[in-house]
Amino acid sequence: MNSNLRILLICYHYPPSAVVGGKRPSNLVREMVNNRCEVDVVSPAARYFDTVDENLTVYGHVYRTSVFPFCPRSPSSKSIYHLLLKIWKSFFTLVDRFEGFILSAFLKAMGLLRKRDYSAILVSGPPFSPFIAAWLASFFSKVPLVLEYRDPWSNLERRKNNSAFRRFLERQLEKLISNRASAIVFVTDEMLNDFRKSFNSCSAPMKVISSGCTAFPGIPEQARKDSSHLNVLYSGKFYGERRIGLIASVLNDFIRDTGTKVTMTVLGNLKADDREQFMRDAPEAVLDEKGFLSYRKALELTGKADILLLISGRDVAYAVPFKFYDYLSSGKPVLAIAPEKSAMAGMMKKIDCGAFASIDSSKQIESAFRKLASPEYVCTGSGKERYTWSRIASDYLDFLKEAVEGKLE
Repeated sequence: MNSNLRILLICYHYPPSAVVGGKRPSNLVREMVNNRCEVDVVSPAARYFDTVDENLTVYGHVYRTSVFPFCPRSPSSKSIYHLLLKIWKSFFTLVDRFEGFILSAFLKAMGLLRKRDYSAILVSGPPFSPFIAAWLASFFSKVPLVLEYRDPWSNLERRKNNSAFRRFLERQLEKLISNRASAIVFVTDEMLNDFRKSFNSCSAPMKVISSGCTAFPGIPEQARKDSSHLNVLYSGKFYGERRIGLIASVLNDFIRDTGTKVTMTVLGNLKADDREQFMRDAPEAVLDEKGFLSYRKALELTGKADILLLISGRDVAYAVPFKFYDYLSSGKPVLAIAPEKSAMAGMMKKIDCGAFASIDSSKQIESAFRKLASPEYVCTGSGKERYTWSRIASDYLDFLKEAVEGKLE
């Protein structure tokens, strides 16, 4: 397929950024380039990323920018400069702490737009500061603007803690930007529906295009061979209702009932109270905390696990965590614990990749775990062929092409 498109992508996180928000754009660019689409990416230099993974592959032509003022998540010192940054972040930023990227991204984009003819400007968030840079670039260049939401913006629950005036300004800004868009992409139906309710005046064509998975060779979908030991793995950050304590008593009861040795492997940093609860409620299990690893190493360990644990709380019921697609790629069964009414619950109904349990039901969690822990259980993966990155990118390019040619309504 030759898409005949030239895309200018603006996003903050892009390899070598190790933040999960950079993985979807990177995978999409790889597949777009494979489809003979030219993609130029505007993203900050590596020194402005919170975490870096040099093993990540960079796709497309990437144009790096500075970020000023640069506001790190955790300042390394208590100097006057960092005190001023804290004041700026607390009182003068409207969207997020990445607003220092707006001007440099806009200038870099305009320089590229003057030299080349682009089919569209694509911007992916969060963070949403790049939306402002892309909107400005589209306004001055008249190149079609396409927005991609991986999370809600002003509708995000935690933004409700902001002042009423700040929420009003942010909402008006999002309305202004979305009204200019030629097309808008969301990663779940829940996000699209919520956006339509909040911004019903937006007439841009909208489409749900999920993230995708990759079938890694050498990781077959088969029954567990060693019935005497079970390796349960959780990979990712812990926030909101993400706690391995949810499954602690389930693991302990299983060990006592079956005599099976169980190791709970954690690729991430546990919170102290969650660790204490797990050790208290699952004294028979082995807790193996490995911290954060490179993406490549994390995928390797994921492929060696017996059960992959995914927890998604009520605060992110609109989302399918990107980690799910990494899990899906491994071919190993997924134990998904999330609200009954959530995007994650809906996704588990579409693919035979494990079992779902309500985050509110310990009985469901136990039943789902024991189903997957059975040595006879086989994860077929049926349905995941609809979520390969190549297919996702193909749908994306078709949507972009129709949007820029004005064929969408």
